[in-house]
Amino acid sequence: MMNGLLVLAILNGMISSRFSFVENSTDLAILFFIVWCTLLLAHPDTIVKEAVRLILPLFNFMVICRYFKSKKFIVRLLFWVLVGFSVPIVASAISTFTGGNLDQTNYWTGVERYRGVFVNVHTMGLSMVMYIMILVIYFELTVRWGQKTAHVMKGVFACLAILAVYCLLKSVVRTGFLTIVVFSIFFLWHRNKAALVFASLLMFIVCLTYIETVQLMFFDIIDATEEGGDIDQAGSGRIWIWKQKVSVLNNHSFGAWVYGIGIGNMMNVDSLQNETSSFDSHNDYLALIVSTGMVGLLIYLTITVLMFKKAMQLPARLKYVFLAFMIAAVAGNFVSNAFIARFSLAQMFMMVMGIMYSIASIERNERLKALRFAVDAKQLKLKKM
Repeated sequence: MMNGLLVLAILNGMISSRFSFVENSTDLAILFFIVWCTLLLAHPDTIVKEAVRLILPLFNFMVICRYFKSKKFIVRLLFWVLVGFSVPIVASAISTFTGGNLDQTNYWTGVERYRGVFVNVHTMGLSMVMYIMILVIYFELTVRWGQKTAHVMKGVFACLAILAVYCLLKSVVRTGFLTIVVFSIFFLWHRNKAALVFASLLMFIVCLTYIETVQLMFFDIIDATEEGGDIDQAGSGRIWIWKQKVSVLNNHSFGAWVYGIGIGNMMNVDSLQNETSSFDSHNDYLALIVSTGMVGLLIYLTITVLMFKKAMQLPARLKYVFLAFMIAAVAGNFVSNAFIARFSLAQMFMMVMGIMYSIASIERNERLKALRFAVDAKQLKLKKM
């Protein structure tokens, strides 16, 4: 439904001559990335569906930052996004609590991992993290703009956050743990250091209380760091997987490093090694190199840097929450296929970035308006003198 609305918005803007594909440097970088991915459709191993899934979230960004230009619309959008999360969160919590939708049981430790109503454990875990981060952004924004939220809805959102944490824990998605920890540390460090200390102590106590469970969750990392352990096998063998993907590129011509071996061509990547392994690279940036080459990666990193630059232009209260959101996402992308490769999460991430640009525009216009008012008032005062 979201994609349908975005297409209609673009068509409406094009017909009314109000939609411009390039309004700022970020749009230009996005346009270069879209053009590059379009050119890669000529690669014989590119999967068109995967190319579309890689490009489409960028249109979320472009449409949101063009059509949501008022405080009311932005707050309302975030509100309904949070409400929309309620169905999968509650349904997943109920399903997990009743023992339904068990996705997998670790052979070595017996740890059970649940996926709720999502397609797999990773999507559920990272979706719960996304809800919590968007919730924090929503409350920071409403406080900044003086917009009230009914106490009942605050309670509902808080309860959903508790259920989201429960689902995250039951999914045992360690990338989700890392992402929410990075977000919390950066955000609280700049907003409330006392809260950060309290949260850290609470987490330390909880980890000590459930130390055996924690050890089972991170057993491969613990084993890899012990004497005689194989560091390549830490984190579900991530380092081994990364080396494998690099060796695949090296086995091709130099051109593979430049333009990749085809968007969505991960299955062929693994078959070239004549080994059975995960099709995921467990690193979104490495996946971009494999799919789109160094050219694609550099363009995408340029987009990311420009978004960080935009976040730095926000007022302090909003700056730190959006920086925390972006830093957490980058951390998740680096150790897993998270907010780029997973289509639903990539859409949500780019939606939040579009909202950030709209907020920056609103805040800038208000500062200019206040400055003009101050100048006019000073000139009027001088005339009276």
